[in-house]
Amino acid sequence: MGNLEAIESITIKNIEAWKNKYVNPSNMVLAISGNFDEDEIVEKIKQSFGKESTGVKMKFPNFDSSKYSDFSINNSKKEGDRVWFELTWPTFGWNNVKRHDELVLQILNTVLGVGPLSRLNLTLREEKNLAFYIKSYLAFFPSLGFLGISGSVHKKDFLKSLEIIRETISKIAQKGITNVELNRIKKYSEYQNVMRYETPESIANYLTSQEYDYGEIWTPNDYLKERNSIKLNEIQTMAQNILISDRMHINFQGSIEEKDIQQIKFVVK
Repeated sequence: MGNLEAIESITIKNIEAWKNKYVNPSNMVLAISGNFDEDEIVEKIKQSFGKESTGVKMKFPNFDSSKYSDFSINNSKKEGDRVWFELTWPTFGWNNVKRHDELVLQILNTVLGVGPLSRLNLTLREEKNLAFYIKSYLAFFPSLGFLGISGSVHKKDFLKSLEIIRETISKIAQKGITNVELNRIKKYSEYQNVMRYETPESIANYLTSQEYDYGEIWTPNDYLKERNSIKLNEIQTMAQNILISDRMHINFQGSIEEKDIQQIKFVVK
């Protein structure tokens, strides 16, 4: 979210001013899905939201990815035998790249740590029985984003788990992923398209996010076609460009001895 000084400087007046300036009809995207009379609904909207005064359209700030801070380790002391950790790498925002690149990164993320067949889950949970839970995820914003790995392990297994994560990432960057993994994820995404957009609520949410984020609506079939065009070497290149140890941030909470904290940098690089 930002550094502590910036967050603590925010006041109630700041929040109220932001709300009054930007939360208005000029910034609103409205999507309606279901069994309704279009003319009647449009007229009701004109009589409600349409009567609101127009405000200033919000402009997202631009962030230069080169300004991201370098490698860092942050820890918060917590008694007990369990350690919670979060590893993050900076990525791009949706305004910086084509949607094709987003889909490539999504496949990389899925192979890495989404679901029971992901590499991290198979290694850290099924094979080594080290992690209480482990997953990877993505966060996208207009001009920045990040890939994160979140997990929890016994404190005695923390360094070993970090070492396995590093080895898993290195293997993808050096050798890429398999055709089996790529085809499985493409097929899974196709099934998701069938299930995800089957209710009026999910359709309305989908249309709203498409228009608000991109200004252009892609259908699920558009995404399916684009995803099917992705090649194996693109996943490997994405891993090499994103999962760079010098851009990694390690945050954890637990009772870790100082000597082990000093070892973290050598384990993950």
